Amino acid sequence: MNALLVIMFLGAAPQAAPPQSGAIECEAREAGVRCKDVLTVTPADDAQAGGRPLASSALSGDALRALGSDTRTLIDFAVRSAGASVGTQRIFVDGMPATGNVPAALISRIAVNADPFSVDNAGADQIRIDIDLREPPRRWSFDASGLSLGAGGGDTLSGASPPRSRNFSAGLSGPVPGLPMTFSLHGERYADHRQPVFASPVTGTLSSDPSTSMGTKTGSLTAGVVYAVARGRARVTWFDTSAALTHAGIGALVEGGAGSSIATSTRQLQSSWRLSGTGWISRGGFSWRRNGLDATADSRTPAVVVTNQRVAGGNEIAAQRRHSSGWTAREVFESAGGGRSWMVGAEAGHDAVRDAQQPNPSGRLQLASLDAPTGTWFITHGAVAARTSTLSAALFGQRILADSRRLTLRAGLRADWHDRDGLILSPRMALRTVAPAGLQIAAGAGLFADALNPELLLDVSRRSGSSAQYLVVPDMVSSGVAAAGQSTGLPLSARFVPGFTRRKDVVVRGAVQRRFGRWGIGAEHTWTEGLDLAGSTRVREPGALIDLVASDRRLRRRQTHARTTAAWKHHSLIVHYEHAHSFDDTDGAFSFPERSGGLNDEWGPSAAVARHNVGVVAGLNLPAAVRLSLAFDARSGRPFNILTGADTEGLATYTDRGGSSRNEGAGPSTRNASAYLYRAIELKRFRGVRIDAGVRLENLLNAANVRSVGQVRNSPLFGHALSVAPGRTVRVWVAAGR
Repeated sequence: MNALLVIMFLGAAPQAAPPQSGAIECEAREAGVRCKDVLTVTPADDAQAGGRPLASSALSGDALRALGSDTRTLIDFAVRSAGASVGTQRIFVDGMPATGNVPAALISRIAVNADPFSVDNAGADQIRIDIDLREPPRRWSFDASGLSLGAGGGDTLSGASPPRSRNFSAGLSGPVPGLPMTFSLHGERYADHRQPVFASPVTGTLSSDPSTSMGTKTGSLTAGVVYAVARGRARVTWFDTSAALTHAGIGALVEGGAGSSIATSTRQLQSSWRLSGTGWISRGGFSWRRNGLDATADSRTPAVVVTNQRVAGGNEIAAQRRHSSGWTAREVFESAGGGRSWMVGAEAGHDAVRDAQQPNPSGRLQLASLDAPTGTWFITHGAVAARTSTLSAALFGQRILADSRRLTLRAGLRADWHDRDGLILSPRMALRTVAPAGLQIAAGAGLFADALNPELLLDVSRRSGSSAQYLVVPDMVSSGVAAAGQSTGLPLSARFVPGFTRRKDVVVRGAVQRRFGRWGIGAEHTWTEGLDLAGSTRVREPGALIDLVASDRRLRRRQTHARTTAAWKHHSLIVHYEHAHSFDDTDGAFSFPERSGGLNDEWGPSAAVARHNVGVVAGLNLPAAVRLSLAFDARSGRPFNILTGADTEGLATYTDRGGSSRNEGAGPSTRNASAYLYRAIELKRFRGVRIDAGVRLENLLNAANVRSVGQVRNSPLFGHALSVAPGRTVRVWVAAGR
């Protein structure tokens, strides 16, 4: 059966019918017997899925193989299948937070938003992506794949030449003699070169520069062992990824000289285990990770910024070295069996970041317009060095209070402790009931508390405890920057407002769905109240400017999600529509209100949330054993701030909106259609060897999907595209394995 049927069943809310077993169908062939999956569906237990949203999905088996060997494509397709449109993506591998590259050949399953109201989940406002690694078989196996850019992929507005990219990966796995252990080794190389596209602040047009090329080269190595016995298994995996980027950061408003050469490295050692006893199951893991970044500016000439119109000259940071490390430990005990009537667990984590920067000795000059005679000069004296660390822990537990064919009720409590913010208790509840006439009703409610972001703590530490001095010099003439030397100005620093705390979200969700033969329909509404969101206000004190970082912002979001599913013969269809009514008064921890002290005027649409979101995913089995997967999504324009470019209060924030309310602008709508053709080829002379081949067509409509637009009123760029997603792209991939 078409593998996208897996998405429809696993992405659904709890079913009243009992779980269906997987069936295997075999047919005689000249070279022997070939088996194929007819149904590989294992619905989640009703008790565990009481809070499962309609915006969820799962991919496994053939559904993954049919999409190719690029992990980013697999994740993107899983998210589109779920219809998940709001939130920040967070990736977990075998239940542990992931930072490095995960080879597609090692993935057995990808689930999106599996059970948001479970107490083992922490923060809200996220799209949770859980990746399960496959267990290598106890026989010698190999895999190899290649991905090339066949044609297209260029900029739809500027006529820039298409990028050139190549991807190759290979892996080997096998048994360890004499031990119940298997090993795997996998390597991957990726290279990409493309021409940046620049927006002209004078004409408002986009153009490419053939003499400038942006390059990315990435290499990764993954090694692991799996130890399996009758009552459990343990896995240890090492992820090592490095990347080199040239002329990074240029394009759109950022001109060529303002880029950097960047080298990054990510290393992660992860272990996970699962043990079973009489009436219980234990699962846990430990993860250690270390990330590094070294950057060198392409130019040390003075940086010149025209507010949201132009970034020229050099880079404000001449050189930077950043290193972060951390660990996470986790252990969960739960009852065995289908009901899973109880679960208790604990987790802890530590993160540390240290950052060293060598500022551009010429600083940055910011102008309100292209012809402004003077601007604000930002200059840093001395090297910048800062470091911070956080420690957190959590205890959680939940229990099934009622469990029958008609009703399942689950309740739990999570206690999150943070060394900077104390203890927060988060109750959760989820239920599922089957009403007369076959209606399935699900609901969930809970409090979610985010951990404090170490990067936010580092940014404040850099400007409050560093030996470097940040200065703001108003009314600086452009020609005077080079000769200014060690000028004096207003010191700029940052600090947390007393009582700063973590973000918390209260989420309530209700859903109803019904099946009509091959069709299923459902509707869901989610209420989210975000409390204690972070934002900044810049104030003037005698002889200084200070950024006060407070947790006094809020969010109110109402999401209505409708979904229709259908399955016939070997085909499937999923249609999503979501209406998101989201308002808040902050664009992030270091976003400023238009007027100092004018927070009441900041309530407006959330910047990153589109009001209307439509998604369609279909799977068809074509003649000649070809599988076709289709995905289409369309979104209305995302809100943005309309600016004048001026600094009317003299606080060097450049947030003046000239009478417009916050995020009053609306960007253009987007639409994206993709198709994935796939066929498996049997090599009859080489028993057990399989070749998968496919063609991936992205942005079939060649739509100019705008990513950002000009925000400054009365500028030639206002409302015009600054950058767009790649145009129509054809990619050919081949994978071989045993």
